[in-house]
Amino acid sequence: MINYSMEGRTYRYFNGRPLFPFGYGLSYSTFSYSKLAVPNTVKAGDNITVRVTVTNNGPFDADEVRTTICCIPKQKVKYSVLISHTHNFM
Repeated sequence: MINYSMEGRTYRYFNGRPLFPFGYGLSYSTFSYSKLAVPNTVKAGDNITVRVTVTNNGPFDADEVRTTICCIPKQKVKYSVLISHTHNFM
């Protein structure tokens, strides 16, 4: 009989304690960030362009996930907004 149960086969159904938490950043390479450029002010409803140079300093080709989160200062209700996500390069 074929067992179609996913128990213990994927991370979603894993009941143990993971060796590293999600987002820990394990890689066979190392990366550096430089030349960060963000606008000084932004009007409500405007698009925001954020630029950064990501350099692979390690000995291996690798993917790097860059996440940008925007926080609005001086607000009574604190919240963050994800404004961009993955960039891959080799």
